[in-house]
Amino acid sequence: MVDTLLTADAMAIIQDGRAHAVIIASDDADMIPALLALSASDVSLTHLRRRVAGGPVTLYDHVFEKTGSHIRSW
Repeated sequence: MVDTLLTADAMAIIQDGRAHAVIIASDDADMIPALLALSASDVSLTHLRRRVAGGPVTLYDHVFEKTGSHIRSW
């Protein structure tokens, strides 16, 4: 439910032109469809997530990079 609310809020903010950039902090794979939908906008998108040092690159990392979105890990 929280993922759906976060997605709806981000989409509304983008649609209303209230942001030039959106940062989503989530390790939840359920957010991938939302991130892909948000990446289709003209807004700068950053996905902030934890990653174990030396952890694998996911399939979606390449998709996000092609859209111009950013992935940042801590």
